[in-house]
Amino acid sequence: MIAKGFINCKVYSKFKPLKVYEGFVVFGGRVAYLGSEERVKSIIDRLGGELIDLKGCSVMPGFIDSHLHLSSLGESLRSLDLRGVRSIKDIKNLLKEYALRSTHSWLLGHGWDHELFEEGRLLNRYDLDEVVVDRPVVLFRVCLHLAVLNSRALELLKINERFSNSPNVLRDGNGVPTGVVREDVLGEIVKELRSDVDILIDDLRSAINHLLSNGITAAGFMNCHIADFYALQLIKLSQNLPLRVGVYLSSEYVDLMDRLKIVGGLGDEYLRLLGVKVFVDGSLGARTALLSEPYQDEPNTCGMQVTSEEELSRILQIATKLKLQVAMHSIGDKAVDISLKSYSSLSNVRGCRHRIEHMSLVRDDQLIQASELGIIAVVQPRFVVSDWWVVERVGLNRIKYVYPFNKINSKLVMGFSSDAPVEPVSPWETIYAAVTRGEYEGVPLSSYTRDESLSLVDALHAYTYGSAYALFLEGVVGTLEVGKYADFIVVDKDPLECDIREVRKIKVLETYVSGVKVYHI
Repeated sequence: MIAKGFINCKVYSKFKPLKVYEGFVVFGGRVAYLGSEERVKSIIDRLGGELIDLKGCSVMPGFIDSHLHLSSLGESLRSLDLRGVRSIKDIKNLLKEYALRSTHSWLLGHGWDHELFEEGRLLNRYDLDEVVVDRPVVLFRVCLHLAVLNSRALELLKINERFSNSPNVLRDGNGVPTGVVREDVLGEIVKELRSDVDILIDDLRSAINHLLSNGITAAGFMNCHIADFYALQLIKLSQNLPLRVGVYLSSEYVDLMDRLKIVGGLGDEYLRLLGVKVFVDGSLGARTALLSEPYQDEPNTCGMQVTSEEELSRILQIATKLKLQVAMHSIGDKAVDISLKSYSSLSNVRGCRHRIEHMSLVRDDQLIQASELGIIAVVQPRFVVSDWWVVERVGLNRIKYVYPFNKINSKLVMGFSSDAPVEPVSPWETIYAAVTRGEYEGVPLSSYTRDESLSLVDALHAYTYGSAYALFLEGVVGTLEVGKYADFIVVDKDPLECDIREVRKIKVLETYVSGVKVYHI
């Protein structure tokens, strides 16, 4: 076991309060000393350790992404990238090219947003059939709450037969499926697409390496399925899991966990079962987020409640018994109401660190109640840029409640995440969005809600300590302090000295987990 001393660097050990040092020593995978460069040299000389010159770069705690979808991310890295495509015609051309070069039996794509399409409509099965008829095609909308399938995929998955009465299989005026599916139906499709454990392991490894290359040293794996968890355990047993992963199983497994008496916290500092993820509503992009009043641009709907209050209560009772943390997906304000009502029924809720995910539209009174209940908010600031249409969707009378990060930060412990692959993995993109709110991209929301922009320090704190707290890791990571694990990154620019428009261009040069270099550029 060799001591390592890092010098010629600017070390941000934490952001609130801001602590800066000249160098540090790592021993046994943990931070052993933070202080002056001369003292680091002296310690390493006495211990016969290794002195590492970081050539004037900046060091900070590794980023912690407290809400992402690890297997979906890996899958997306080998899928057709449809982000930013502005027409159905272009989708067809890209799919045609992809089909010619792909050897996969299923053709998958991710990232399209019909709000960008010049045709002004959703994709449908017939669009895809024009390009591919002999292989199944599934193209996921950017939010992962909606997808379109070609006729071959509909046939192989028996969508019409299995979900004949489901409102989440969209149909035309004659009752024929259009190819568009959403929410729980899409969830069932995803499980079937991930039945091959070898492919799943490859996807997970690809996702893990991608996260490490972006400076992420720990992550919360949301809505993890049994097959995903099995594959992760196999990776862990092969001694090849360099990322800390907190697992939140899909709530559909809560009865199985109850029968097996599996309690929250099972695992170690690299792979730990923390809780369950439950969907209260859908997404703003698919108009399935549950609002207390109708959508401004579609007044005949308020969205969709995915899980009933009775089922939420049952899940919470089991979770409480098993000491599982619950993460409730609640994008619309009505969904937040339902989540808070469910949590308030618990007698010891403040000690549970239960979470509300997203809080995309949240009122002031809800934040007060959430604070009283000790709820953790996990938010995705990059949504501000992607949901550029949100002013039209919810209307000016509710715009002050949309992505109110400053208000959330003032009331609750707040963690950051990318929700990858919904948003890009890069934490710098997320931080940039949290601070600018799309101002330089001309996002209308920014002009109405400038006071909800976070400071750069608050954003960095949320992506390190805040997310660590959400994952029960704040005692061992999230800051660089003596005794904590040496999870840190080396970056090419000082983030606190950059113009905010340059922050998103910062490069991660090296990533360390427990003092071991797991990525270098």
